[in-house]
Amino acid sequence: MSLRTAISPSPFRAIHRALPQSRLSSRHHHRFLFNQNRFFGGPSTWTASRTLPYAQEQVYKLIADIDAYSSFIPYCTRSRVTQWSPPDEHGQTWPVEADLHVGYKGFEEVFTSQVRCVPNQLIRAFKGDAASAKAKGASSVLKSIVTEWQVRPVLAHETSPSSISSPKTQVSLTITYEFANPLYMAVTSVVSNEVAEMLAEAFQKRVVEQLGRPRSP
Repeated sequence: MSLRTAISPSPFRAIHRALPQSRLSSRHHHRFLFNQNRFFGGPSTWTASRTLPYAQEQVYKLIADIDAYSSFIPYCTRSRVTQWSPPDEHGQTWPVEADLHVGYKGFEEVFTSQVRCVPNQLIRAFKGDAASAKAKGASSVLKSIVTEWQVRPVLAHETSPSSISSPKTQVSLTITYEFANPLYMAVTSVVSNEVAEMLAEAFQKRVVEQLGRPRSP
């Protein structure tokens, strides 16, 4: 994923200010000060997961619908797939490259993502040397970022007997990122897993809106 800064300063700081302050307790700040040296040593990771009472294929198609991201993901003001794969054996095409605009109160950054899809299992969007080389005037704010969605069915022995007949899918989100400027790493460390949880929550609401509430067993 390559990055072009449209307006500075970065919306990452604005997003941090917009998060509920009650969840940014003094304990979080003390932890940040104590461990701040580790933010200068390499990538950091945010994770979140959800178990959803829907079929694996249904959930995956909603994750792959990148064009719709701006309609439900917080701070995503525009989303557009710019390149598609050739049709697979089922005639289905998948995103190969996409632009995401992230903004907050006048600040905006544009992410051009290289996307890899393994149908019904994995969606991986990444920014790194190979991706950033394609972008003219790319910003150096982000050195690298990888967003990975893993989707798998919940097996019968992993669920209660009363709900075996209802399909369930586990969705795992992992965001691994590294800023070119270590100070950005220090700032984002304060929000811990807030960003990944916010994205997972937004996606869960999207699934319910699109697929309806599941019936009780």
